[in-house]
Amino acid sequence: MKFLTYAQLLKNFYLISIVSMLALVSACGGGEEEEEDETSRFTLSVSKSGEGSITSNSAGIDCGSDCNETYDEGTNVALSATPASGMQFSGWTGACSGLASCNVSMNGNQTVGASFEVIVTEFELSVSVQGSGSVSSSPSGISCGNTCLASYASSSAVLLTANAASGFEFINWQGACNGSGACNINMSQNQQVTATFQAVSVETYTLTISVTGQGSVSSNPVGIQCGNDCSETFNNGTSVALTATADSGFVFAGWGGDCSGTQSCSVPMTTARSATAQFVEASAENFDLTVTSGSNGSVTSSPSGIDCGSDCSESYLDGTDVALTAVPDAGFQLAEWSGSCSGAGSCNLTMSQNRSVTATFEEVSTDQVTLNVSTSTGGTVTSSPSGINCGADCTEDYNLNTAVNLIAMPNSGFKLQSWSGDCSGNVTCELTMTSGKTVTATFVEDTNGGGNLTIEDMGLHEVDFGDVFTYLPTINGDATICRKDLGHDDVKVDSETGQISWDTNSLNFGRGFHIRIKCSNASEAAYASMVVHVDKSGTSRLRVAGENGVSQYIGTSGQNMTSGDTIVIPDGEYPVSVSRDESYENAYKSTSPTDGTSDQYSTVMARSPGGATINGEAHDGIGKQKNAFQLGSNNYVAIVGFVVKNVQRESFTTSGGNNNKLLVDFVGAQGAGTWGQPCDSFSAAGSGQCSNAGMRINSGTPLIQSSYDWGHNRYGIMTRSTSGSVTRRSFVRLDEHKGDQPYGGFSNYCDTLHLSQDNTVFDSLAIAAPHYKNYAGLEAYPATGCENTSTTLKSVGLLSVNNNLSLSLMDAREGPNHIWDSVVSYDSEGTCTPQTDRCGLWLLQAKKTVDVTNSFFGKARAFNGATSPSQALGNNINLSNTLFEDVPGQSNTSEQPEYLPETQLYFRGKSDTFHGDAGYDTVTTSRRWPIPGEDIIAKNMRAYRNPTALKVGGGTVDINGDRGATATGESMSEYFWGYINDKVPPLVVRVKDKGATNRVAWEHLTGARRSSVTGWKVICVSTGNSLLATLDVDTLVYNDNSACTSYGVKASYSGGDSGIAYTESPE
Repeated sequence: MKFLTYAQLLKNFYLISIVSMLALVSACGGGEEEEEDETSRFTLSVSKSGEGSITSNSAGIDCGSDCNETYDEGTNVALSATPASGMQFSGWTGACSGLASCNVSMNGNQTVGASFEVIVTEFELSVSVQGSGSVSSSPSGISCGNTCLASYASSSAVLLTANAASGFEFINWQGACNGSGACNINMSQNQQVTATFQAVSVETYTLTISVTGQGSVSSNPVGIQCGNDCSETFNNGTSVALTATADSGFVFAGWGGDCSGTQSCSVPMTTARSATAQFVEASAENFDLTVTSGSNGSVTSSPSGIDCGSDCSESYLDGTDVALTAVPDAGFQLAEWSGSCSGAGSCNLTMSQNRSVTATFEEVSTDQVTLNVSTSTGGTVTSSPSGINCGADCTEDYNLNTAVNLIAMPNSGFKLQSWSGDCSGNVTCELTMTSGKTVTATFVEDTNGGGNLTIEDMGLHEVDFGDVFTYLPTINGDATICRKDLGHDDVKVDSETGQISWDTNSLNFGRGFHIRIKCSNASEAAYASMVVHVDKSGTSRLRVAGENGVSQYIGTSGQNMTSGDTIVIPDGEYPVSVSRDESYENAYKSTSPTDGTSDQYSTVMARSPGGATINGEAHDGIGKQKNAFQLGSNNYVAIVGFVVKNVQRESFTTSGGNNNKLLVDFVGAQGAGTWGQPCDSFSAAGSGQCSNAGMRINSGTPLIQSSYDWGHNRYGIMTRSTSGSVTRRSFVRLDEHKGDQPYGGFSNYCDTLHLSQDNTVFDSLAIAAPHYKNYAGLEAYPATGCENTSTTLKSVGLLSVNNNLSLSLMDAREGPNHIWDSVVSYDSEGTCTPQTDRCGLWLLQAKKTVDVTNSFFGKARAFNGATSPSQALGNNINLSNTLFEDVPGQSNTSEQPEYLPETQLYFRGKSDTFHGDAGYDTVTTSRRWPIPGEDIIAKNMRAYRNPTALKVGGGTVDINGDRGATATGESMSEYFWGYINDKVPPLVVRVKDKGATNRVAWEHLTGARRSSVTGWKVICVSTGNSLLATLDVDTLVYNDNSACTSYGVKASYSGGDSGIAYTESPE
């Protein structure tokens, strides 16, 4: 042990004392009072999500376990995040953010959050496909169609490959890849890719099946199930197997068309195909067909069985249709069929008995004849078959009887003016080389670049009642004006664009309608039409004959229709009889279409107006038919757009029953023609042995509108014993050379009520008639037992030109009340009967007073040289506001007006309004002239020549649209209004309201008068016909920004101006 000395103890005591005193002084403030110094402290709170820890550079935070610490104010604390294994730090929150280091300044309480997440080692790739195709991947995983989602390691490279399905092609990638090249994807994140495929355009053809008898036909590939679905479209090259299945009690008799035999049929779809399956009753008798072909050719059959040369007989079931085909040897041709077939055309048999047929072949003539062609400057001519290419090669020898078509090829800036020599006209030149021929083509300069204006087909449409139907046509070339040429009154056509607009809400009933437009410029015009089925019933539809199970024949297609449907008959010529057993598939022979309802008429109509012709001409051993449309009882049925020709008696008639609301719209009847049997006696006409009437409706409440009869012997359009018939906007020209006299253009026989509106009749003449009837433009005949004294027959708007009589009342009986209003009669001085010589204005035999008002009569000849051309027996005539010009025995009460009065320029009655309907007899806002839809008449007019008609000045008259100084047009009403007065302007004018500017556009209707126009004058009617502009001949549009509200246009000719063509309301 070590001991301190006394000195050391003293020294230590001394030091301790000093220290103690210093401490005492410090505690007492050195004898002065001072404030204590304290430092602020704040709390840092740390939280975390996910697995990991957080530490601080200053001791205190180690979170996982210790997540809160207090620090002096101003302390700077650095926090560090450490992820657990398999995790990664994903960011700070609170007082720090992002992924960078976190430094917290402790100037207050602070919170900091740290997030940790699992480290991802794979990403998803999602693929989708549009169209038909698939996508595969490398490395594997995606096989889309089936597997379209796969996971790939992070940052791996994936290659996608597009595989198009058959008939499709790959278009492009979208999403993580773009374009149509390779698709390489880096899987740095989830990715999405879309592959788009598009169908390759493949040519398709239609296969059409028809069935006779009771059975069905199915196809492989599927598509045909006929019975119900008889038409299908297949890709080019598809082989379609057809199987025929007979119904109970029937057997399959064989194929026709592109199939033959009695087994299943395989059809290669390399073009449009058709086949017919024939089924006959199982108990049907067999009949033998025997064929003789002789030498120099052979004969085959469809269905198969005949191959004569070698196999010349075959048994067929009763009712089987067999088509025989002649196959001439080289250097020979079919001369004729004999036996059960005749002529040199097709041989089609129905095996209703044993048949025998002989085919005779003859050597093809080697005789040749020469065709010489010449041209003027401005074009060349080629031929089909080849041989002529004139300019260079203008002469060619052809075999005798060869058919040769010449084609004019105008140079740029020229057009064909005419053919001459053995061809005429300015359209086609078709020759049959029966002898040497000479043809000249004359070309002229075309200052308007004609020949380029066309309108594409406007198709078939279905519209719900009440909808506004709109359609913008495709017009190729420059048109200055478009207008409605045919259609319901409510149809509107934009004069500038041709756009069709139709508010169907005001229709009385739904049915099938035609709409046809015309667009034109200074040198050419183009037409196009459409069919519109308006459905008011909610169930009716538009169907086409020969398609989707609808019969191809006119009569049966209408009988099998659903009530209210529209059946469209394709354009073409249809013989009344189509088989040797005198069936009437292409006509209504004592049958009718399926009835419609008051809201929805059943409609049978042509594809285009006047495009389907029913021909009663004798053919293939069948005699010329008496009637084409012979309907029974009809309820709410419309027949629309047909032409009927060459029948012996009535083209359109009804027999039996009552016709409740039968609508005949735009139907044309053409008589038997010069080759038909003449009506040389009244009894012959009555028995139907000669051409009799165009249309004769015998009962009910019919409406005949926009229709015509051309060339029957006795009646034009006749209503007989009807109760409220209407004939509206129709035309008649009776035949002047058939022996028996025509009764009347428009005839009313025992009608209880009738209204005739805005009709035209001309050339209703009688030549050498054996006895007197009336030959009148308008006839009324109150026969015994049907005097109907309390009813009224009214005619409002009749144009009667060159008839023996304008108006006639037959039989001196009381009869109905007659009102004739707005009648224009001219040239009533045709060749008269030698027995009576009755010609002139009217022959009135009824006992009642007749009212004639608002009418004009000119150029009438007197009866039997009497002083007056009118004859009245036992009655009086009330005349009011009626003018005469150049009429013997009548003083002219007024000069003929410069143009027809406004009261005679408007339609009475709205389209599709029957007798008694609201507005059926009221004036509409549509002008009478030109009557719409008359180019069907113009085709007859252009070829018509009447050398015996006594016109003004006498001599021969050609009705061909070229009448020199008088007004001319392309339709019948245009021709005759101009015939009466050459001041009638052959113009159609439309005004389109374009805001501050009105567009006035006009069309000069075709004819020689158009070529003599020297210019145009645009008139403001609302300011007293003041002149707005004088324009050159090639300008047919005028834009006006004046205050004018109503316009008119005049055509200027070398001899003066036309009358004013007024416009209707602005568009």
